[in-house]
Amino acid sequence: PSVIPGSVPDEKALYEEISLREYTLEVARIAHEMVIKGHRDPEMIMGKIMIITLGHQVGVISDADTLGGIPAKSILILDPMIRDLPYRDSIVEAIQRYSGNRQKTQEAKILSAATSAARKKLYERARVLSKAWNQPSIDIEEIKKAIREGGKS
Repeated sequence: PSVIPGSVPDEKALYEEISLREYTLEVARIAHEMVIKGHRDPEMIMGKIMIITLGHQVGVISDADTLGGIPAKSILILDPMIRDLPYRDSIVEAIQRYSGNRQKTQEAKILSAATSAARKKLYERARVLSKAWNQPSIDIEEIKKAIREGGKS
C-alpha cells in the first residue's frame, strides 16, 4: 500500500487500498505535467523531479522505526542510487521538506502539489471502486432462472 497500514485515520483508510506503484506513478505524472506547463526550462529540472516523485514514498516498504519517519527512510533507501548525482542535496531537501510547514524549495513545492493532487484523485477513485466492490454480487444462475421462468408465463 501507499501508506503504512493502520497509520491513517479511519476516514482516510482507503489510502491503504492504493498501491505504492499506482500512487508514485500518479505523483510523477502530475509533476511532469506541472513542470512542462509551468517551468521555462523543463528539461533542466525534469530528471530531478522524476527521482523525487518516484522515490519520495519508497520508505513505506520498510517496517524499520526510523527518526524522521517515511521521508528519512526514503532518503536512506535512495541514497546509494543518488549519491553521485550533482543535485543529490536538492533531492534530499525536497523529500524532507515537501510536507509540513517548513520553508519549501522549488522542487518541494512541486512535490507537495503533485502529492496532494494525486492523493485526491486516487482517493476518489478508490472510494468509487470500494462502493462498487461492496455491492452484492449478481448470481448469473438466478438471472438465467428468472429469464427461463419469465418465458413460460
